[in-house]
Amino acid sequence: MSTDRIDTLNTEAWEVGLREPARSRELAAEALGLSRREGYPRGEALATRTLGYCHLISSELEPALQKTSEALEKLRAVGDLGGQATALNTLGILYASLGDFERSLVYALECLDLNREVGDRRGEAWAYTEIGNVHLAVAEFSQARENFESALEIFEALSYKPGCSRVWNLLGSIHSSTGAPEKALACHEKSLEISEGDGLDLATAGNARILGRIHQSRGDVGRARTYLERAIAVSEGAPLVELRADVRVSLAHLEIEEGRFDEAHRLLNDALELVRTVSLVQTEGQIHEALSSLYEQKGELSLALSHHKEFHRLRGAMFDEEGRTRLKNLQIRLGVEQAEKQAEIERLRFVELAGMQTELVQSEKMALLGRLVAGLSHEMNTPIGVVNSNASLAARAVAIMRAEGVGEETNERVRRAMGSLISAHEASAAAGARLEELLHSLKGYARLDEAELQRADMSRCVKDALSLFETQLPERIRLESELESIPEITCRPGQLNQVFMTILVNARDAIDADGEIHVSCGHASGEATIVIKDNGRGIADDKISKLFDIDFSRKDSQVRLRMGLSHAKSIVEKHRGKIEVSSQAGRGTCFTIRVPLHEPVVPYFGGGRLKQG
Repeated sequence: MSTDRIDTLNTEAWEVGLREPARSRELAAEALGLSRREGYPRGEALATRTLGYCHLISSELEPALQKTSEALEKLRAVGDLGGQATALNTLGILYASLGDFERSLVYALECLDLNREVGDRRGEAWAYTEIGNVHLAVAEFSQARENFESALEIFEALSYKPGCSRVWNLLGSIHSSTGAPEKALACHEKSLEISEGDGLDLATAGNARILGRIHQSRGDVGRARTYLERAIAVSEGAPLVELRADVRVSLAHLEIEEGRFDEAHRLLNDALELVRTVSLVQTEGQIHEALSSLYEQKGELSLALSHHKEFHRLRGAMFDEEGRTRLKNLQIRLGVEQAEKQAEIERLRFVELAGMQTELVQSEKMALLGRLVAGLSHEMNTPIGVVNSNASLAARAVAIMRAEGVGEETNERVRRAMGSLISAHEASAAAGARLEELLHSLKGYARLDEAELQRADMSRCVKDALSLFETQLPERIRLESELESIPEITCRPGQLNQVFMTILVNARDAIDADGEIHVSCGHASGEATIVIKDNGRGIADDKISKLFDIDFSRKDSQVRLRMGLSHAKSIVEKHRGKIEVSSQAGRGTCFTIRVPLHEPVVPYFGGGRLKQG
């Protein structure tokens, strides 16, 4: 079977969730079964996400949280960013329902970032809606309004009616909470108009119920009745029994005020039958309270007392249920927090072990490099000495020959031979000097044939790194340097050289065409400062904060751990210094390394401290 069928089922299940929750659940269950049979992880993840959302709109919080959390992990595993965003939005709503507004906000903000990354404008608007809802719940009304207005702007641009209806409803809640009833009324009427026009029965029933209560509180019985009767009619097909019972209780209160006791009695009995099927204790208690008031006004005091007693019994049960619900919510949150903490512990343990392993491997590499450099320098000293000695001998021979007038006679062949000899001598002398300089730089770069902790000139360290790095540069990249003298400091020069080379190589790799790398060093205010700047691709703002994190790269079937910049930062920090980064996408990057000149205590990498004398 093609995965297209599963993708179609998942798309339809998600799209009909608000209008047809029961059908959404059926479609998602079918997609889940097919995905498992066909071995399609992405289809399974998306179906699980939709089932979690279906549990949410049915107020089944525990399975909703379990399913949505499971879906999020699976969606991350398959790299579906859009699916992750929808799961994060559901988790944000769930945690707001559990009263954990801080976590709800974290999920909503992550959802917003992902939707922006994948370019899902509708998802972005829903994220703004949930962020605003968190602010509304904690009475931060100005922030709530700002986010709702951002969401509304996007929903209206997309002509997405469910989102528009929801935001107008929430804006009405802000106005009700801030003492602006006329504005609240206008917002809820706008929300109702949209939901009716788009066939959103749940939203229509909810808006009509709110408007009925508002008009009842204002004494406009006629309009209140119209809205409440409309809410009852629309809610008949709704899966939310609580909503169907609640609108009947609201209309019953209105009937009692009007003295229409028989109609109120019918409505309340209907509501009572509904809630008894699903054990909605709070709503049932409200019904008995209304029935007690009804019988009291009819003069049937015995029945009024009976319902009043039942109301008080249920209120006690309601408090017990609220306590159990709060406890259950706390247990759900605690379970998730423990799982997340354990996952974070495992992650940190891995990162720490990986970091330690990398430092050990790097130390072994540098120790090997030191031994190789020591052996290489010993072996190269003799041939380089011969080259330099012969160059010196050739220089003296040329001087003697010139003093004797060789090459000045008219013999053209002798003059050409003399010119070639001089040219070859100059080239050999330059090559010998360059070899000697490179060997010196290599020894200075490795530094492991010397004491690990020592007094060193950082400007010399930078120069050694540049001398070796220059041999790795393509012709299209220009290297410029301004190296001021820096007072000697106590440091590990071999490890600082690794930092300079790591950043230089990153700068080179960031330049795709012709470009330039500029390196400068100096000191001021008790700090040595090394600046390495390139005009390459640059780094996006959202990537800079993660630049020094341990990361993985994949090439073909191989997965490699990338710790270059992370290790560089660790080395600088252990020298009591810091690395600063500034960058603009498309404009280049600048790394600034700062190391204190007069730090009295330098920590060893393996533990302990060294006090300078």
